[in-house]
Parts: sequence; C-alpha cells; structure tokens
Amino acid sequence: MTDDTSTPQHVDMSNSEGATDYPRARQLDFFIAPLADLGLRDQRDTMERPFFALSKSRKTSIVYTSPKGDVTVEVSPNVKHGMATIWDFDILIWAGSQVNAMIERGDRERLEELQRSKTLYFQPADLLRAIDRNTGGKDREELRAALDRLASTYVKTNIRQHHQNRRRDGGFTWLDAWDEETDTKTGHSRGMSITLSQWFLMGVLNQKMLLAMDADYFRLTGGYERWLYRIARKHAHGSPEGWTFTLTTLHKKSGSDQAKAHFKRDIKRVIARGPILGYGLEWIEGEKKEEPRLRIYPLAESDRIQQLASVHAQKRRTKDADAALMAEPGRFGELIHPEKLRFLTTQHPGVDLADMFGRFVLWNGKRGTQPRDVLAAFSGFIREHQTRQRTAR
Repeated sequence: MTDDTSTPQHVDMSNSEGATDYPRARQLDFFIAPLADLGLRDQRDTMERPFFALSKSRKTSIVYTSPKGDVTVEVSPNVKHGMATIWDFDILIWAGSQVNAMIERGDRERLEELQRSKTLYFQPADLLRAIDRNTGGKDREELRAALDRLASTYVKTNIRQHHQNRRRDGGFTWLDAWDEETDTKTGHSRGMSITLSQWFLMGVLNQKMLLAMDADYFRLTGGYERWLYRIARKHAHGSPEGWTFTLTTLHKKSGSDQAKAHFKRDIKRVIARGPILGYGLEWIEGEKKEEPRLRIYPLAESDRIQQLASVHAQKRRTKDADAALMAEPGRFGELIHPEKLRFLTTQHPGVDLADMFGRFVLWNGKRGTQPRDVLAAFSGFIREHQTRQRTAR
C-alpha cells in the first residue's frame, strides 16, 4: 500500500488567498460536449487487465502477470482513500470520451490547450448526469471520494509497447490533481477540474487505442457485470463464435481477491441474469479434468432487439413488450441503436423508457399500423403520454 501521507492534490479555490478564479466564461464550458453528441470510448489496454477494484471495499493490492510473463500490472491502494474502483473509472471514460469528441471535431485549439495543461473543467452536476448518477449532496460527496481514489491509487505497468522489441515500465496515478471552487456564501460548487495523468491522456490521444462503448454502460450496476461487458467488447465484438476463457484465466484477468470458488459462484450469478448489452454469456462445465469455461459472444440482431425493454431496468410491461417483439422482431429494431437510445434519454430525461416502450408496442399492435419513422413516433408517443398525465392531475 502507498503511504497515507501521500494525499491527492486537490484545492478548494474559494479558500485560497489570492487564488485566481477559473476563466469561467471559457473554461467551465471549454471541454464539454453535449451529452447527446458524446460517443463513449474506452481504452483497449485497460479493458482486459485488472486496473481497478471490482468491489467497493477492496483494500489489498492487485498484482497481475500475463501468461507469457511479458505484461505486468500492479495496483496499490492508498491507506486513507482505498483503491480506485470500476465505478470510479466512469469519470475517466467520460473524460476520455470528451477528448475523443474534440479530436473528431478537429478542435485544434482546445486540444493544444489540453496537451499543455492536461486539465478538464466542468460543473459537477454535468458530469454526474453524464455518467447516470443523481446530483444531490450525497452524490457530490461520492464524486469527491472517487476523485480522491483516482488521484491516490498508484499503478505500475509495462503494458504499452514503445518499440517492437522493447517495453517501458512506468508508474502513475489516474489523476495528477483535482480541485473544486466553492461559493463561500452559499456553499454551492462553482466548478471543478481534473488533471489527467500523462499515461491516461496519451492513451486517449492515440485513437487506435480506443473502442466505442454501448451508451448504456453506465446503467450496469454490478462490478463483475461491468467487467464482463468490457471483456466482451474487447474480445468478442464482431466475432459470431465469440471468445472462450477458462475459469483460471478469467480469475487472473479480473484481479479479484476472492477465492476461485467464490469467484466462480458470482460469475455464474451474473450469467443467470441474462445477456449484457448485446453479448451473451454461456457457462461450460468441463468434462472429467477439464476446467470450466465461459463463452462470450455477440447476440444476433433479433436478440438485441428483445433486450431493449430490459436495458433501462425491467419493470411492469417487459413481458408484453418482449412478446410483441418476438412476434415482429424487425419492426421496432432501429430503436436499439445506441445513438437513438441516447437521443431518447436526452429528450425525455427521467422517463422509464422500458415501460413506455412496452406501452408503445402494445398501442401499435392494437391499431394495426406501422409508423414510417419509428423514432419520431415513439418520441411523440412519450410526449402525448406526459401531456395526458399532466392533464389528469
């Protein structure tokens, strides 16, 4: 473990005598792409190695060596703050996605400023909403605690190859620093900033190291569930047969400090809950002395469509919606596209899309009609429903 005297570098700017305010008109909005325009991106080299704790209570270090012995990852928690978790990594996914959006827009001025400062400025509520969290006082405290962990968890790895015959060891924390400006009269936050580590930023600026993620990743709640999706996205995407891992390989890749038997039990519980964002999971018990294996594979499009009603937390009409989808799997299939799901979430915040989708499917079934523009029809259906609800009150 790292010494607890090694604390994250964060500053409450409102209490710093002579501190200069952020250039608010420019910086607090400087790096923020609209949520609807933001395609989520993850770093390939963090997707299959154990860089983060998969539980929120882990206090022990992660020590990983690849089967060939050529790649190592060591992650050390801070005595005071603990270890950065896979939920904390949401902040880095958001940050990396913002940087990638700048690259795709050709925003040279902002990229040059970022490469100089490595710093992103934002309002805490904007970040929390973007990663599908609430924005209350407790949520903001949890955000600060997550930033502490990201700024104090020490990582040492040689995973990045700088030359065909050479690897370079390096150590870093995920964030070099973070700070928050607070209004001393009201106690309200006026803005936050995070300074990214050079290691993380270089991985984002090299777009070849990025993979697109499902827009609903942030809605996954379990640590193993999130980890398995990232493994699936890295290995099984675009491969109809999928990818198979032995139990021992999975256990090592996870960095879990659980006994293998307990790890197996928890993975099988995740599998029993069904597919994860477009990927199926199949547990294969070994015969005789063969080791159990997990097969991860991309779902067929019709199966992905049937997932829509459960993506946003299964509720009242899921069974009816699934029945309608199985009867006509191609009819509303375009709504499963991540961009359209993101549009609906942005246009109708707080709406239970699973419930509304069930109503929409049944309503169309009763009418016997097929909308020309399914997305527009569904969005209009939600607005009409909300209007009727307000009138009823």
